[in-house]
Amino acid sequence: MAIYKNKASQKVAVFAYDSSDGSAKTGDAAQITAQISKDGAACAATDDTNPTELDAADAPGVYLFDLTQAETNADLIVIAAVSSTEDILLEPLLLYTQPEVRDANATQISGSSAAANNAEIVFDTDFSTNYNTTRDAWVTNAQDFVGTTAADPFNGQVVSASVTAGVSLGNGAITNASLAGNMEIVFETDFATNYDTDNNKWQTEADVTKWKGSAPADLTDTDKVQVSVQHMANSIIAAANIASDAIAAAKIANGAITAAKLGADCITSDKIADDAIGDEHWNVTSVSANLSDAAKLSIQKIAAGGIR
Repeated sequence: MAIYKNKASQKVAVFAYDSSDGSAKTGDAAQITAQISKDGAACAATDDTNPTELDAADAPGVYLFDLTQAETNADLIVIAAVSSTEDILLEPLLLYTQPEVRDANATQISGSSAAANNAEIVFDTDFSTNYNTTRDAWVTNAQDFVGTTAADPFNGQVVSASVTAGVSLGNGAITNASLAGNMEIVFETDFATNYDTDNNKWQTEADVTKWKGSAPADLTDTDKVQVSVQHMANSIIAAANIASDAIAAAKIANGAITAAKLGADCITSDKIADDAIGDEHWNVTSVSANLSDAAKLSIQKIAAGGIR
């Protein structure tokens, strides 16, 4: 008989019989006690003072002692039970304990120490790193197919795969650079910079060089992009941004600038340079013809030196 070492809630059975005829003794639980010795040490009374009779009809003479965890904490346990009833005998129990959980020796199982070491790698180190417990599957990258990190990770070997029905990937179509490298760029570097997590979409800057592949000196008709005033930054169009000859008389249509299109105070004396209007800019006849009688300028003053 064996029991688990240092484990609680275990039972041991003893058999009581009549020495005069060898018959099983029933109904004698109250008269039976026992002494216990662990690893050959001195005997002491068991914690369970009297055993429990198992079944007088179906298992006559069998009595059960309950053992505490402390009573099982030994390699060899001896239990000597006695009965105070005359002629009733019980044989002593010699119990060798064993561990509840035994260590598995892979070398003994396979006969190979290499197999034992590999099993430890797989189920100890590798399992914690490469096993997806959510999907109950091993995680494998492309390099693991052939065990190489060369430019051609498949080392010339063809991997049969198709993206959609009728579209097959050729030999070398998937490489570390084109797959693993680009995925890292997209989902690590580029994602952090260009993905809008608030709106769950990629965001792209409007860059002419991205449309044309180069920055042209002048945008052609096919390059033009409609821009509204609301989308322009304040002061984006300043004098420094306009070429000196960008606005010339030849580029302004006849009648394009009329009084109705000018603000009431858009042209004031502080906005006209001192020498902006000289003698050469005035036609006395046209000025006189286009001014009301009350507002006509003195022809003499214009002739004398213009308006300064």
